[in-house]
This record gives sequence, structure tokens and C-alpha cells, in this order.
Amino acid sequence: FEKACSLDSGDGCYAFGLMLNEEMSTNQSSQKAKKAFEKACSLKNGKACTSLGLIYAQEREVKSSNQEALKFFEKACSLNDGLGCYELGSIYAKGLGVEQSHKQAAKYHEKACSLNIGESCFTLGFWSEIGLGVKKSDQEIAKYYEKACSLGKSGGCTFIGLMYASGRGLEQSDMKAATYFEKACSLDSGDGCYAFGL
Repeated sequence: FEKACSLDSGDGCYAFGLMLNEEMSTNQSSQKAKKAFEKACSLKNGKACTSLGLIYAQEREVKSSNQEALKFFEKACSLNDGLGCYELGSIYAKGLGVEQSHKQAAKYHEKACSLNIGESCFTLGFWSEIGLGVKKSDQEIAKYYEKACSLGKSGGCTFIGLMYASGRGLEQSDMKAATYFEKACSLDSGDGCYAFGL
């Protein structure tokens, strides 16, 4: 991977950074990994930009780290890396180094959800239920929970199951509810298993 990186392969630099990151027994390995990720990010590898953002986010004792993390997550998201968009959504939701804004956070979670990050889809479903940063709409709630479930998020399966069971925003269907509860249970959700047993 090192040679691929020296030949300006973004994927090669990313893989080299991952390999060095795993070895991180020394500070030297850590710095080499960071340099490999920086090169990969500059070569438009979104996953490398996200990895850099995560490295800087872990270095919170350095004041500039939050801004560096934000910069790399923004680049990752602009390169359609879903995890980078998810991290941006989390930063804005918590107000870490930025003004807290659930509306801005929802924008990034929306993109992350469209890039198949199940946690963002679930977050949007939950926020839709309580009207936080997104409009309250049963159709939107169902859409987000259904997608979260399809991406393996047990909470999405449980909540869409509850919507079918009660007929809230969807045509009531005990059969569909049971299917979603069973899937939630298979994803190790205690609530899903309980609802499936009812």
C-alpha cells in the first residue's frame, strides 16, 4: 500500500493509513498514518477525510482539533462519505465547536441517510416524531424508520413495527408489525423481542 500511496493512489494511501493506524504502537506510526490519510484525503478519498476527522476529534485537548475535525468531516461529506456526513450531523446536534443547530444537523443526517448510514435514518425518524430540526410527519417518520430497519438498525424495525401495529400514519397491519418486530428481535433488540412475543 505504501508504494500505491507514493504513486498518488487515494485508495492506496487510505489503505496504508489504515494499516499504520492498526499498528499504532508508537507515536511515529500514528503520525505516518495521519500523513497517509491527509494525502488520501487530498486525493479525494472521502473515507480518509472521515478518518482524519475522527483522529482530530479524539485530540480534543488541542483547541484547534474541533475545527480540524469539522474541516475534514465537511470534505468527507462533500465527497459523499456517509460516515463523514453522520459525524457532521452529530457535531451540529451537540454544538461541538459550532453553534448548536438541529436544522443543520438534520441536513447532514439526511445526506448520510441517503448514503445508507442507518443511524442517521433512525435519528431523523426520531427527530420527526418530536419535531426536532425536521417537520413532524407520520409519512416521513415511517420512511426513515423503514430505511433504518433495512440498514440493520433494530430501533428502526421496532418503531416501524409499532407504527404498523397501531395504524399510526400507515394502514394497520398486525402481520407487517410482527415481521418488523421479528427482524428487530433478530437484531438483538429486547423491545423488538418483547413486542414480537405479544
